Formats: sequence, structure tokens, C-alpha cells
Amino acid sequence: MRGRRLSLGHLIMIVSGLLAFLLTLTLVRGRNEVFRVAVAGRDIPAGTQVSQSSLRFVDLQVDDGTLRRFVQPADVRRVTGWVAATSISAGDPVTLSELRPPAAPNGLAAMSIPISPDLAVGGSLSSGDRVDVISVDGQAGTYLAQGALVLSVRGSGSGGLVGSSNDFSVTLAVDPQTALAIAVAIGQGDGHVQLVRSTGAERQPSPPVPAPTPTPTPTESSQGG
Repeated sequence: MRGRRLSLGHLIMIVSGLLAFLLTLTLVRGRNEVFRVAVAGRDIPAGTQVSQSSLRFVDLQVDDGTLRRFVQPADVRRVTGWVAATSISAGDPVTLSELRPPAAPNGLAAMSIPISPDLAVGGSLSSGDRVDVISVDGQAGTYLAQGALVLSVRGSGSGGLVGSSNDFSVTLAVDPQTALAIAVAIGQGDGHVQLVRSTGAERQPSPPVPAPTPTPTPTESSQGG
């Protein structure tokens, strides 16, 4: 007995059904995907700074669109030192819209300085520290700011600035005139701005301090002469 052949219409219907099933399965799996998101580890009153200890992470089923609203593990270094714009109760999810970058106090400006960790106290800075800003131009160095407040540190890794220097910046509270001077120094290229941890001692304005001159290496002719 000869079997019946499927017509082209039947084949189209079967293939369409399979495609619809696969599409539905993909969407269902996407909606049920689990991600790590931040929740408040304790009550965070409005106006207080967020630290790493303020957050803890839980698994949450969200879609990709909703996920972008929440603070994720990769965001922790960026938002550390930011201020809560609204009160967040312990256990509530923390969204990026609830946090604001820190503002400079006393009418100062908040200025971000892109810098290598090697030139920023080895990358160990954090919000609340005080630093001096030094400009190195050729063979001379000058202080551009003294005791500037660190508002936030942007970078990845533990302990402050770690990784590629293109990812690092330190935000300081400075007056407008100092901000212009720092901007000029930054514009001169990498290595022209350095940060040192402030001792709190007052420094009087002084002329540029010459940088050490490398000791010339004796040549073979001078050694033999």
C-alpha cells in the first residue's frame, strides 16, 4: 500500500508551527532569565552616600529592558559615593534612577580627572579622601590644588583604581579657577597631572620646583681618557 505524500501546503504548515514553537520557547526563556541585581543591605536615607557595604545582591527574574534599570555588579564601582535621591528601604531593589552623582560642597565645582592609578596614590583613593593636585611640565612641578576633597573614584576592581588607565577617573571638589588650571594640565597629555594624598599641612604659594635631572651616564671615551 503506497503512503500518502504530504502536499506543499502541509509542509508549510508544519514548518510554520515548529518556528512558532521555537519563537515562543525563546521568549519564555528570556522572560524567566535570572540576573544578579542590587538591593539595599540596610535602610538608605535620602541624601546619604552609597557604599559597597550599603548593597547586597540577589537573584531576580527580569527581562532585558527592566534589567537596565537596576544596579548590577558591574555598576558597583561607578555608583560608590553617589547619593540616594530618595529613601530606599532595606531589601528593596536599587535602581540607577534613585542615585545621583555627588555634588561638590560649599559652591565648589565637581571635576573628573582621567588619570592612571600609578599617578593617583597607587589607585587606593576613595570618596572622602583629601589630595593635592600637582602639575608636571617638563622639568618643573607646581601645586594646582591642596587638600581637594575626593567626591568619587570611577574604575573597576577592589581597592580603588585598578585596570586600564582609560577607565579611571577621580572626581574632586575644586573652585572654578583651579578647575581651569587642571583642565590646561590635562590637555598637555598623559602624565602631566598627579595626585598625592594630602597631609593637611598648609603650603604657601611657591615658584615651580625643578624636577630632578637624570645623572648622565659616562661614555666609553670619557672612561678611557
